[in-house]
Amino acid sequence: MYALIDGDVLVYMSMWEAETKEQARENFDSLFESIIEELFTEGYAMAMGGQSNFRTELYPEYKVNRAKSKSTRPEWYHDLKSDIVNDYEGCVYTENCEADDLVSIWAYQKKKAKQPYIVVSVDKDLDCIPGKHYNPRKKQIYEITPQQASLFFYKQLLMGDPVDNIPGVKGVGPKTAEKLLKDAKSSHHALSIVCCEYMKKFSEIDEAYDNLMINGKLLYLMKDYNDYFNLEKKQFEDLLEFNV
Repeated sequence: MYALIDGDVLVYMSMWEAETKEQARENFDSLFESIIEELFTEGYAMAMGGQSNFRTELYPEYKVNRAKSKSTRPEWYHDLKSDIVNDYEGCVYTENCEADDLVSIWAYQKKKAKQPYIVVSVDKDLDCIPGKHYNPRKKQIYEITPQQASLFFYKQLLMGDPVDNIPGVKGVGPKTAEKLLKDAKSSHHALSIVCCEYMKKFSEIDEAYDNLMINGKLLYLMKDYNDYFNLEKKQFEDLLEFNV
């Protein structure tokens, strides 16, 4: 089995209570080894977030609420990441996307090639990737089915993501999103429910469609390079009729 690792998560876990870059690096190496030993992996690929991200260009307010936490990062934070990328052969920086996207791309490549893989992260956002997952904080392995992965994404479209400053549909939280989607008979049906909720919120079809597209592009994890959330205006209108 091949481990597909969210490197950013491991870096943050390694920095907890570390006063120096050397201490954080020791923590990282130990954490990485424990993951590999726990999962009995044949190999790994690890994604580390680079400097560019299309989401910030699309939506300047993306993750602005994290400015304070970023300002408290140790001055050696970027040097630590750079050292890890240089020293770990299977670790690479992302280009114009996030570590989540690259892990997702790798997962779909493995899935297409019918090769076993496991996604390693503590970030719930990666639950829209089907397959085996491992949470290194809880030391827990769990499975996400394709249906669960799709529903998780549609749930995110409804409720947004306050952590990343993604608005979603105002007034729709996790419980409401789950209630709205619980009777969805298919992914097509679930997406039609999402479209109708946007229409109720924004009333004007252009505004509803534009907001859905922005949220979709911010939340969607790429399945291949240059793969982005896309829904034609006509499809949006058809989905509104589908759920009537």
